[in-house]
Amino acid sequence: MARRGTLNTFVILEALRDGRRGTVLVSSAAKINGPAYRKADIARKAIDDLAEELTGDGKVLWAGQHTIGKVS
Repeated sequence: MARRGTLNTFVILEALRDGRRGTVLVSSAAKINGPAYRKADIARKAIDDLAEELTGDGKVLWAGQHTIGKVS
């Protein structure tokens, strides 16, 4: 069990990556601007905000960022 104030960023980012992937699946299947689409968008933005808080990079979970780096 982790102590409060100690974050295992790698483990947390892996879990957030899975959650973000889920929001993308919902957004791509739901009716555009429907309730599920909007809620998935809110959740995705919250996940990106949390990733930015932990790493300083709000795009760290975006596809491709963790394998090929940032593309200019």
